[in-house]
Amino acid sequence: MTASSAPAPAEPTVLADGDLDLEALTDFECSEVSDGRWAAEGRVTNTSGRSARFVVMALVSGQEAATATGLREKVRTLAPGDSAGFSLQPLPAAGSENLTCQVQVVRRS
Repeated sequence: MTASSAPAPAEPTVLADGDLDLEALTDFECSEVSDGRWAAEGRVTNTSGRSARFVVMALVSGQEAATATGLREKVRTLAPGDSAGFSLQPLPAAGSENLTCQVQVVRRS
């Protein structure tokens, strides 16, 4: 089975224990900064009603890539309403065509 004919997963694969919380992500940018190296930056805001830890994960992959390696950053514990910035770089790119940057934010209580 080729990568282009592989069925799409019904739900995203979670790379860390916790709850997906993409609403916590703001000011997100992911772009190529030099030959084959990418950077992802942004902010995470705790929109829940109690303190929580966050993990941000990003990877860059092309359609022809069967696997990809990403980076993750643990964001310190945030009180309700607090935010913190993150920077993931250099992100290695898997593949060379039609590259996209994917991000997940996981909230841990």
